[in-house]
Amino acid sequence: MATTRPPTSQIRFPGPLPDDVIVDILAESLSSPPTCALDLLCPEWHICARPDPELERILRTTRVDTYTLPLDPPTATEPFGTISTTFDHTEADHIRLPFMRDPRERFHIATTSGADEQLSPGDPRQAYLITEDDDAKAKLKHAKKQDGSLPRDMQRALMRRWAGRSAVVVSQRPAPRQLHPAWEDMGCQTIHGMMLLRDEAAVRLLPYEDDEFLIQDDPHRAQKRRVLCAADWSEKDVVPFAEEDHPAGQDFLFARIRHLVVKTVPALTEAAFQDVADSPWVEVRSLGSVEAVALWERLEDERLLHFYVRWEAMEQLETLFLDLRGYSAANRTHSNFEVGRIAHMLQGKRLKVLVIAGLRSWHLYPGWEPLTIQDVLAGEWDPILRLYSTGRFGRDINMLKSFRGAVRPGGKLVFVDIDREEPEAD
Repeated sequence: MATTRPPTSQIRFPGPLPDDVIVDILAESLSSPPTCALDLLCPEWHICARPDPELERILRTTRVDTYTLPLDPPTATEPFGTISTTFDHTEADHIRLPFMRDPRERFHIATTSGADEQLSPGDPRQAYLITEDDDAKAKLKHAKKQDGSLPRDMQRALMRRWAGRSAVVVSQRPAPRQLHPAWEDMGCQTIHGMMLLRDEAAVRLLPYEDDEFLIQDDPHRAQKRRVLCAADWSEKDVVPFAEEDHPAGQDFLFARIRHLVVKTVPALTEAAFQDVADSPWVEVRSLGSVEAVALWERLEDERLLHFYVRWEAMEQLETLFLDLRGYSAANRTHSNFEVGRIAHMLQGKRLKVLVIAGLRSWHLYPGWEPLTIQDVLAGEWDPILRLYSTGRFGRDINMLKSFRGAVRPGGKLVFVDIDREEPEAD
């Protein structure tokens, strides 16, 4: 039977209530009406706010292709599934996701297992110092130490509710953060630690391929396995554990996320390393050619690491939205090999819905005719690219066939594209 507790000093409830009822009330207070994920994914395209749907239907400059995979076993009437194309994005075309404000913002919940830990002199994380002013760092450290305004078991229930029900949105930094190397020499290894395009929420939340694994084996403390981001040694977020629980840090938030939106900052597609890597500790103009190449490589890696997620670790993931506009941009930042790698990493994920924006936009726009099921099935497997190629110049990759292995039978694979260059930001 659920226990009751008196109201806390921070929040006034109308008398003692069961914990599960309190959590329901708090979750409802953080919830917003369901939002169309296409507006979250690429807001600059204004997919949902169509000023004149009838005109859009005629011009066909924006298209949404939805492939519904066949059931298992397939039906006699739809053995290969179905494909539909819309150009006006009406109310029936919305892909609505539940949205809930992050409880950590409202209730000061700490979700890092080692947030209040002092680093030992030999800890590798000492090699990276974030370039924030001392006051900001002090406030951040103080905030991480707070137990929050709720009992720990309620914090745990709220964070599980948020990760398991709400759309979780991660993006890149509009102004990329530079990391200050602790050593003096400006070698290539140091250069690689000077740039981070992924935003803090993404770095701390998602399981990336460049993560590091650290086993803390202290005779005075319980052993625990920790996952750190290799870019800046940030701790991965975990569900708060109760005081009596074993603090192993194994209940990672990423393992509970069901709906994920991975956005980009379009301006970073055009950015050169000179635009994002200047810092008080180095003049980019004074770098030698070897260091400059290393910095350019770091920028290219960071653009792609945003999508190089250890998807198999996200065990509950059902709905995924990817912003891959860098593939079709004029200053192309994703190649066929890299897109093939992303498709390969998602194979067998059995998603209910996979939505991808920008893979067939601008000069790769499929045209103004609806797709047919034959278009979905066309193409031969290219083992080098790990994509299906149709051999048609300029549009030689069948993206629908290449990514359909990420979706479960009966699930939906959706591609969103526009026929023009990236519009100017409002």
